[in-house]
Formats: sequence, structure tokens, C-alpha cells
Amino acid sequence: MNRHAIFGFCILTVLILSSVFSLSPNPDINQVEEQTERIIPVCNRDYFYHMHAELQNASSSIHIVQFQMRYYPSYPSSHSNIFLNDLIEAKERGVDVKVMLEGGEDFLGENFTEDQIKAQKYLESGGVEVKFDGEGITTHAKLIVIDKRVVILGSTNWNYYALDRNNEASVLIKSNEIGEYYDDYFHKLWNQWEIKVNEFMPDPSGYDDAEMPNGEWVELYNLGEEDVNVSGWVLYDLYDYHELYIAPSNTNTGNTIVTPNGFLVVYRNGDDDFCLNNNNNGYEEVRLYDGYPARESTPIDKVSYSSSERNKSWARIPDGTGNFSITKPTPGMKNVANTHKHNEIFDTTGGTYPSLPGTHEGMLKLNQTITVSKLYTYPCPGTGGHSEYARIWNNSGWNVTANWGGYRDWHNITFDDSFKLAEGKTYNYTIKTGSYPQIIHKSSKEVTVGVINCTEFTDTNGKRYNSWIPAIKFFQ
Repeated sequence: MNRHAIFGFCILTVLILSSVFSLSPNPDINQVEEQTERIIPVCNRDYFYHMHAELQNASSSIHIVQFQMRYYPSYPSSHSNIFLNDLIEAKERGVDVKVMLEGGEDFLGENFTEDQIKAQKYLESGGVEVKFDGEGITTHAKLIVIDKRVVILGSTNWNYYALDRNNEASVLIKSNEIGEYYDDYFHKLWNQWEIKVNEFMPDPSGYDDAEMPNGEWVELYNLGEEDVNVSGWVLYDLYDYHELYIAPSNTNTGNTIVTPNGFLVVYRNGDDDFCLNNNNNGYEEVRLYDGYPARESTPIDKVSYSSSERNKSWARIPDGTGNFSITKPTPGMKNVANTHKHNEIFDTTGGTYPSLPGTHEGMLKLNQTITVSKLYTYPCPGTGGHSEYARIWNNSGWNVTANWGGYRDWHNITFDDSFKLAEGKTYNYTIKTGSYPQIIHKSSKEVTVGVINCTEFTDTNGKRYNSWIPAIKFFQ
């Protein structure tokens, strides 16, 4: 081999080794040489050292989508706790810190949900914004985006086993292009559940499928702080094969952008299967997904209702957060309450994850008299959430009960006789639930015809809470 060949071989060997060593994990992060674009394999225990350093060095934003995150009160120096404290310290120095967690599907079990809530509450106590994902979707990602440039993703959850025991494989990427891509992905997930079904017209005068602006329509509202593009999202009624695509051709604005605190009206506009008045024994739904078919898409929001009036809409009051009531239609504008009362039902509307079955104790107070014969329980999507027993009583000795009749009519339980809940009166309730019913995570909630509060909720493990209200509806 001549001298030129030997020299070339040596140069090639140095280049290859340089490339290999630039990819090698090194726990001493301060010794790692900065490069413009880098890919660093991060396996097993090296994950902690890299992540800890990057969180401490964050200067503008930390955005996280994480399947599992644990807080261990009895082990303050655990690696998971150190990460949580890194997030709180970053928030205190002005970094935008947002965390999205898996909320807990039924197959994950009750302890999973409880542990997620512990981490949520600890982070929120330090000022960090935390959201759970929507119902019916599993967020299995382990994604951290820092300053729109540093991305760490892979198999590693933030818990003891992943950080200290398991074989885990992740990668740290330093790239403006990749960082911006995954930061956009984070914002898509963070913002999509800010879009709410806000108002809908189920029984217009004339034909239901008339051309816009006539016929049936659904109004969306954006609770968030950023524009959300709902192009390609789909509205469904009770049936998955009754779809209405959202497109510029069937909206009031001629586009598919829902601005912060803004409205977008989607018209049926000749669609021949989507229908808001199917007369399914008094039970109807309006559902919003981010695509088609529903079973392969993310559920964004769902509203159920049991009746309609000609030329009246069902509307949230106030917009985006309130309970639904029948009122004068205001498509594309702020919803306005009626000046007179309808014979309405007691409806908390749907709740959210986390969910556990158990026994709810609390009080009801009515601002108008209603007649009741049934209790409907909102189930978490894909579950058999229901009420197994209900008792309503007052301090004078009056008392009514109802028992579940099985899965034939599993959403509802029927009282032996219909009864009235009187205006201005306060009633006590006990409701025992099964499977995974939807929960309103508040100690008190105003509804259309009164208020419901939680005195105590005891889950199936015997743990007690004072801010778990069952998502229910009393109707005749």
C-alpha cells in the first residue's frame, strides 16, 4: 500500500470514529461539545442526565406530551421528582411550561389515573399548566420539546422503573427544523380540545338539509388562546356513518379557522345523512372528531340532548363552558339566555377524565320545578359507565330510589314512580356508579335549573374526595 493510500485510509478512519463518538451518550453533559445539528442516542440511565441538563438550560419553552408521569411524595430525591421540580423551577424563571398527560382509559386501571392526578396537582401547585388528553384517545407519546430546538423522544416514561430499572431507548435531537415540527405537533394536541360544540339547530323551519344559511347547523367555539384549523374535522350525530365534513364550502366564514374566543358555524347544507333530529327514543348526540372514520379518529367534544323545539337552538350559556339550554338561535354570535323559563331538565352535561366508579353523596337545589322519572349517566366513551343505584331525599322524610336494570338500557335507571323536584327546595342524593362514568371535577356546578354539589365521593378503593360530581341528567 503506498503512502497516499495509507494517508487516505487514516483520514477516513478518523472521520468515521469522529462520527461515532459524536453520537455516543456522555453523562457529563457539560463536557458535550455543542454542534449546530446533533442526534444523540440516550439509553437507560443516560436519559436522566441528558434530560435534567436540558430542562435546567431551557430559556423560553418546555412543552411535554407524556404517557406516564409520577410524583413520589415519600421519595423527594427520586429522578422523576427531580424532573418535576425542574419544570417548576423553569416556570419560576419565566419559561413557558406546558404538560399534556394521558388521562387514563379504562384498560389502564384505577391506580394509573390516581397517580397521574398526583403528578398533575404537584405541578399545578408550582404554577405549571397541565392538561389531560381527551376521552376515548390514548396518548402514548413520550415527547419533550425545549426552546423549539431540543427534542427528546422515545420509550421513556417519567417513573421509577423507566428511569432507574428498565431498558429504555430514546433519542435527543438538536435541530431547529425538527424542534419546530414537534412543537407544532404539541400545539395541535394542546389546542384541539379547546374547541367546543357551542350551539346547534336541530329543528329549523323548512327542510333540515336546506342550503346554508338555512337548515340544520352546528356552531363551534374556541376557548383557547390560539387559532385552530378544523379543516378535515368531522361532525357526527348518534351514528358513526352519519358524517358531516367541515370545509370552507359549508361554514359561515368561508374558511375553517376558529379564532380565540371566536365562532365557526358549520351548516348541513344538503348533506343527506348527518341529521340532528333522528328521534332515537328522545336521545340524540352531536359529536366532533378530528377525522373520519370516527373509530380511527380523536374525539374532541360530544353533546347529548333529549328534545327540541321548532326554530330554537340548544346553546351553551356562557359560551364554551356553560350548560346547554333551549334558546333563541344566535349562529356566529354570543349566546343569549332566555328571558322566560322552559320546562327544562336537570342536566350537568358531560364530564371528563379521570374517572372512577364509586359512591357520590351531595345536594341538589332547584330554581324551578321539574318532573323526574329517569336518571341518565354520561359514560366515558368505549365504556359501560352507568349508575347502579340512586336515592333522592329531603330532611322531612320524603324519599325515592331507583336501581339499575342491567345492560339492556344501561345508560338509564328508572324510579318506581315519577316525582317532582320543587323550585327553591334542597335535596340530598346518593348515586352509586359502575364501570367508568364521566366525572365533573368540581365541588359545585350550576346547571340550567339549579345547582349540584359534592359532599363526598368514595371510590371503589375506599379513597375519599370532595370534588367529584357525577355527570348525570334527570328527566321524565
